[in-house]
Amino acid sequence: PYFDRRGDDLYVKIPLSITQAALGTEIKVPTLQGTQKMKIPEGTQPGAVFRLRGQGMPVLNGRGRGNLYVYVDVIIPHRLSREQRRMK
Repeated sequence: PYFDRRGDDLYVKIPLSITQAALGTEIKVPTLQGTQKMKIPEGTQPGAVFRLRGQGMPVLNGRGRGNLYVYVDVIIPHRLSREQRRMK
């Protein structure tokens, strides 16, 4: 239910807060073998895509595996609290 498949490659969408994208963080990404830690660099922009090699589907009648592409979806709040507005 997490993945979108395109050939041997898998795609997953991971939500991040603005703070996580701006300052960088380490997240857990679901894979076919469980979860894997992945570092998100500081200054990551909305819509960024990262590749985890060899974490996709096994190649049919061949060797190796496809890749897992992680799409970063930065969540921007609709409403800010008074304190958040004051901090700008």
